[in-house]
Amino acid sequence: ARWGGNEYDPRFGVGGDMAGKDVVAEIVLVWNGEAELHTTADGRALVELAVKRDHPLRIFYARDAGLPNDLLNRYHPSIQPTSEALLYYDDDGPFWDRRAVLSGFELWKRNSDVQAGAMARNFRLGPRMNKERNKLLDHGAVVQGTPPSRNLFVPSCPYDAGTGDYVEYNYFTFAQYDANMALPSGTFVHRNYMCFLWHPAFQKIREFVLSHDTKPDDMTVSTLVGQISGRAPMTYPFKLKPGTRRRLQAEERRGAAADGRAFARRRLLWNEHEAGHLVWGRIREEAINSLVGYFGNVNIGSAGWCEGTEYEVVKKGTERSCNPEKPSVDMIPWIKEGGRGRDICVPVEI
Repeated sequence: ARWGGNEYDPRFGVGGDMAGKDVVAEIVLVWNGEAELHTTADGRALVELAVKRDHPLRIFYARDAGLPNDLLNRYHPSIQPTSEALLYYDDDGPFWDRRAVLSGFELWKRNSDVQAGAMARNFRLGPRMNKERNKLLDHGAVVQGTPPSRNLFVPSCPYDAGTGDYVEYNYFTFAQYDANMALPSGTFVHRNYMCFLWHPAFQKIREFVLSHDTKPDDMTVSTLVGQISGRAPMTYPFKLKPGTRRRLQAEERRGAAADGRAFARRRLLWNEHEAGHLVWGRIREEAINSLVGYFGNVNIGSAGWCEGTEYEVVKKGTERSCNPEKPSVDMIPWIKEGGRGRDICVPVEI
């Protein structure tokens, strides 16, 4: 991959044309480690890139800013990003196809008060909450936006000793419809949320993230953004149909290989067992129930990218899906000519 004619380290994942000067203003690596970054070969390569005048990389050292080792540091206002649109990636990815991410950027531009993500999770609600959620959907909980989004929340009663409401964290699929949270990789969020996330009012929640075994910054940030905006996250497809040109097909192959390596590493967490039970999944589920219980509600879930189009599939009750799951660019409503929301602003070339 290249940046402005200079070699660009592919270890960042955001390679190819995503590193073009007309799209990416800067790349910020947030370094939380206690060890010096230049003590390894990879670290030295990154430091060397960061000092090049014509390279977009800069390194934010959390320790120098007086911050502890905390995943929430990547949302800290002292980073002072130059762009209003922040695109996040975990250090191990996965890093999505350039065209898919650009379609997500176009979605966020039209809905900059919410998260727009590709890796989204949904929660399985208990019988009482699910019944109330379906009532909300039946009574028009979809805002007729461009594209539409959902803006209502289901109340939750505290769970204790087998009574009250409990949600299950569904880590088996990435949701397009009914997503309640967005994982960081490939997710856009507005720069202004940094100040909200680090406001003194949320100090106890940040302490919760630091003290919890899974350090659940992802679900915490998604929950806070939803509570502040009053809306569910929005989703975009993380993969599009391959292009016909060789360059696009080669890009798809590189992305698939990188995604496979990243998912293989993540699967190790979910395969950890203790007395026949998934430890990581169980503890993550405990974390989201703590957050839902703290705020006393959960959003009703996202509308899919295909909402209101011919690609929306209506299933039983309020259940919906998008067909195909991997669309071509001209199927995405906020990008195609005449599609809903396209004329709000001029899309970048995808």
